[in-house]
Amino acid sequence: MVEHAMRMWRGVKLDQRICVTGHLNDQISELAKGQDWTPHYNSNYLLGPGASIKSAINFMDLSQSNGVIISVCDQPLVPGHYYQRFYEMVQSNPHSIIASKYLQDFGVPSYFPRSCFDELTRIGNTNGAKSIIHSRLSDTKFLYCAQGHRDIDTKYDLQYLAQLEPVTS
Repeated sequence: MVEHAMRMWRGVKLDQRICVTGHLNDQISELAKGQDWTPHYNSNYLLGPGASIKSAINFMDLSQSNGVIISVCDQPLVPGHYYQRFYEMVQSNPHSIIASKYLQDFGVPSYFPRSCFDELTRIGNTNGAKSIIHSRLSDTKFLYCAQGHRDIDTKYDLQYLAQLEPVTS
C-alpha cells in the first residue's frame, strides 16, 4: 500500500516528498528511496497521526515550501486521477486549506498553506490535523473524494478490498 500511494503522487510535481515511517522503518525507508521519496523515521509513531504530522513538519525544509500536502497510504481505492485534480486545486488556491470530502466526513489528502505550519506543529497526537480544518472552515475548500472513506485499518477492511474488482486509474 505504501508503494501504491507513492505511485499515485508520481505525476504530481512536488518540491519535497517525505515518507514518514514508524513500524517497519527499514523496509519502508528502502522502498521510499527507490521511489525518490525521502524517508523520515518518527520515533513517536505509536502516539498517532498527529505525532507523524508534527515530526514531518519539523523535518521539512520549510523555507522551500508554500504549503504541505498530507496523505496516507491506507486509501487504495482513491483513483489515480484524483491526486492530479487535488494538486490542480491546490495550485489554484495556494492560500486556502484544501481537504478531501468523503460521503459524510472529510480528511486526507489535505493541503495546508504556509500560514498553518505553526498550528501543525501544535496539533494533538491522536486526531491529526482535522482540528485545524474545523477551526478554519471558512478558509477551507473541499474536493469530493470517491471511496476516500474506505481506508484499510482492520482485517475486515482488507477482506472487503480483496473482494472488489480491480480498478485501473
